[in-house]
Amino acid sequence: EAAAAAAAVAAAKEAARLAKEKVRLAKEKEEATEAKKREPEAKQKDEPEVRGSAEEAARTSSGDYNIQVDHSNGQSLGFDIGQRKSEGETTLIVKRILDDDSGLVQQWNREHPDTQVAPGDTIVEVNGLKSADGPHKVLKELARHQVLRIALSATRSRASKAE
Repeated sequence: EAAAAAAAVAAAKEAARLAKEKVRLAKEKEEATEAKKREPEAKQKDEPEVRGSAEEAARTSSGDYNIQVDHSNGQSLGFDIGQRKSEGETTLIVKRILDDDSGLVQQWNREHPDTQVAPGDTIVEVNGLKSADGPHKVLKELARHQVLRIALSATRSRASKAE
Protein backbone atom coordinates (compact mmCIF):
# COMPACT_ATOMS: atom_id res chain seq x y z
CA GLU A 1 0.00 0.00 0.00
CA ALA A 2 2.80 2.41 0.84
CA ALA A 3 4.42 1.75 -2.49
CA ALA A 4 1.13 2.38 -4.30
CA ALA A 5 0.63 5.61 -2.36
CA ALA A 6 4.17 6.75 -3.17
CA ALA A 7 3.62 5.93 -6.83
CA ALA A 8 0.34 7.92 -6.80
CA VAL A 9 2.09 10.91 -5.21
CA ALA A 10 4.90 10.73 -7.77
CA ALA A 11 2.36 10.50 -10.59
CA ALA A 12 0.45 13.48 -9.20
CA LYS A 13 3.68 15.52 -8.94
CA GLU A 14 4.60 14.61 -12.51
CA ALA A 15 1.11 15.57 -13.71
CA ALA A 16 1.40 18.93 -11.91
CA ARG A 17 4.85 19.52 -13.43
CA LEU A 18 3.54 18.70 -16.91
CA ALA A 19 0.54 21.00 -16.39
CA LYS A 20 2.88 23.87 -15.36
CA GLU A 21 5.08 23.18 -18.39
CA LYS A 22 2.01 23.21 -20.65
CA VAL A 23 0.93 26.59 -19.20
CA ARG A 24 4.46 27.98 -19.62
CA LEU A 25 4.61 26.87 -23.25
CA ALA A 26 1.16 28.34 -23.92
CA LYS A 27 2.31 31.69 -22.46
CA GLU A 28 5.47 31.66 -24.59
CA LYS A 29 3.40 30.93 -27.68
CA GLU A 30 0.99 33.76 -26.83
CA GLU A 31 3.88 36.19 -26.24
CA ALA A 32 5.46 35.20 -29.55
CA THR A 33 2.15 35.77 -31.33
CA GLU A 34 1.76 39.20 -29.70
CA ALA A 35 5.34 40.11 -30.60
CA LYS A 36 4.68 39.16 -34.22
CA LYS A 37 1.58 41.36 -34.26
CA ARG A 38 3.65 44.29 -32.95
CA GLU A 39 6.52 43.65 -35.38
CA PRO A 40 5.13 45.86 -38.18
CA GLU A 41 4.66 48.67 -35.61
CA ALA A 42 8.24 48.28 -34.43
CA LYS A 43 9.55 48.35 -37.99
CA GLN A 44 7.57 51.51 -38.67
CA LYS A 45 9.00 53.15 -35.55
CA ASP A 46 12.56 52.15 -36.46
CA GLU A 47 12.32 53.42 -40.01
CA PRO A 48 12.34 57.19 -40.22
CA GLU A 49 9.34 58.64 -41.88
CA VAL A 50 9.74 61.52 -44.23
CA ARG A 51 6.54 62.50 -45.84
CA GLY A 52 4.88 65.39 -47.50
CA SER A 53 2.74 66.01 -50.50
CA ALA A 54 3.60 68.32 -53.33
CA GLU A 55 0.89 70.64 -52.03
CA GLU A 56 2.23 70.52 -48.50
CA ALA A 57 5.82 71.09 -49.52
CA ALA A 58 5.27 73.45 -52.40
CA ARG A 59 7.55 76.44 -52.43
CA THR A 60 5.61 79.67 -52.72
CA SER A 61 6.76 82.52 -54.91
CA SER A 62 8.18 84.18 -51.79
CA GLY A 63 10.44 81.16 -51.25
CA ASP A 64 8.55 79.75 -48.26
CA TYR A 65 8.13 75.99 -48.05
CA ASN A 66 7.23 73.29 -45.54
CA ILE A 67 8.76 69.96 -44.69
CA GLN A 68 7.60 67.20 -42.38
CA VAL A 69 9.90 64.60 -40.83
CA ASP A 70 9.33 61.98 -38.16
CA HIS A 71 11.88 62.59 -35.41
CA SER A 72 10.10 60.30 -32.91
CA ASN A 73 12.87 57.70 -32.96
CA GLY A 74 15.53 60.32 -32.20
CA GLN A 75 17.36 60.00 -35.51
CA SER A 76 19.62 62.93 -36.34
CA LEU A 77 17.96 65.81 -38.13
CA GLY A 78 21.17 66.19 -40.11
CA PHE A 79 21.67 69.93 -40.08
CA ASP A 80 23.32 72.63 -37.99
CA ILE A 81 21.34 75.67 -36.91
CA GLY A 82 22.65 79.14 -36.24
CA GLN A 83 21.15 82.43 -35.17
CA ARG A 84 21.01 85.64 -37.15
CA LYS A 85 20.29 88.92 -35.38
CA SER A 86 18.77 91.68 -37.43
CA GLU A 87 16.89 94.77 -36.30
CA GLY A 88 16.71 93.45 -32.75
CA GLU A 89 15.11 90.18 -33.84
CA THR A 90 16.82 86.79 -33.70
CA THR A 91 16.02 84.29 -36.43
CA LEU A 92 17.17 80.71 -36.81
CA ILE A 93 18.97 79.74 -39.98
CA VAL A 94 20.22 76.49 -41.43
CA LYS A 95 24.01 76.82 -41.17
CA ARG A 96 24.88 73.60 -42.97
CA ILE A 97 23.52 70.26 -44.03
CA LEU A 98 25.68 67.51 -42.53
CA ASP A 99 27.68 65.32 -44.89
CA ASP A 100 26.47 62.00 -43.49
CA ASP A 101 23.56 60.61 -45.44
CA SER A 102 21.64 59.38 -42.42
CA GLY A 103 19.88 62.57 -41.33
CA LEU A 104 16.19 63.23 -41.77
CA VAL A 105 16.86 66.44 -43.73
CA GLN A 106 19.14 64.58 -46.15
CA GLN A 107 16.41 62.00 -46.62
CA TRP A 108 13.88 64.78 -47.21
CA ASN A 109 16.18 66.42 -49.76
CA ARG A 110 16.62 63.14 -51.66
CA GLU A 111 12.89 62.54 -51.81
CA HIS A 112 11.85 66.16 -52.52
CA PRO A 113 14.30 67.71 -54.98
CA ASP A 114 12.04 70.71 -55.60
CA THR A 115 11.88 71.69 -51.93
CA GLN A 116 15.33 70.90 -50.61
CA VAL A 117 16.52 72.43 -47.36
CA ALA A 118 19.73 74.40 -47.95
CA PRO A 119 22.24 76.39 -45.93
CA GLY A 120 21.02 79.93 -45.40
CA ASP A 121 17.33 79.00 -45.30
CA THR A 122 15.45 80.53 -42.37
CA ILE A 123 13.43 78.39 -39.96
CA VAL A 124 10.15 80.28 -39.68
CA GLU A 125 8.08 77.87 -37.61
CA VAL A 126 8.16 74.39 -36.04
CA ASN A 127 4.89 72.65 -35.10
CA GLY A 128 3.13 76.00 -34.81
CA LEU A 129 5.85 77.70 -32.75
CA LYS A 130 7.06 80.74 -34.64
CA SER A 131 10.67 81.88 -34.45
CA ALA A 132 9.32 85.30 -33.51
CA ASP A 133 7.93 83.70 -30.30
CA GLY A 134 11.50 82.98 -29.24
CA PRO A 135 14.24 80.97 -30.92
CA HIS A 136 14.85 78.96 -27.75
CA LYS A 137 11.28 77.60 -27.88
CA VAL A 138 11.73 76.57 -31.50
CA LEU A 139 15.04 74.87 -30.71
CA LYS A 140 13.39 72.94 -27.86
CA GLU A 141 10.62 71.87 -30.24
CA LEU A 142 13.18 70.68 -32.81
CA ALA A 143 14.85 68.57 -30.11
CA ARG A 144 11.63 66.75 -29.20
CA HIS A 145 11.23 63.21 -30.53
CA GLN A 146 8.03 63.62 -32.50
CA VAL A 147 6.80 64.46 -35.99
CA LEU A 148 8.19 67.87 -36.90
CA ARG A 149 6.38 70.18 -39.28
CA ILE A 150 8.95 72.82 -40.21
CA ALA A 151 8.19 75.97 -42.19
CA LEU A 152 11.24 77.48 -43.83
CA SER A 153 12.02 80.42 -46.06
CA ALA A 154 14.61 79.96 -48.78
CA THR A 155 17.45 82.43 -49.11
CA ARG A 156 16.65 85.30 -51.49
CA SER A 157 18.92 83.97 -54.22
CA ARG A 158 17.28 80.54 -54.07
CA ALA A 159 13.77 81.98 -53.86
CA SER A 160 14.31 84.03 -57.01
CA LYS A 161 15.60 80.92 -58.83
CA ALA A 162 12.46 79.00 -57.80
CA GLU A 163 10.15 81.60 -59.36
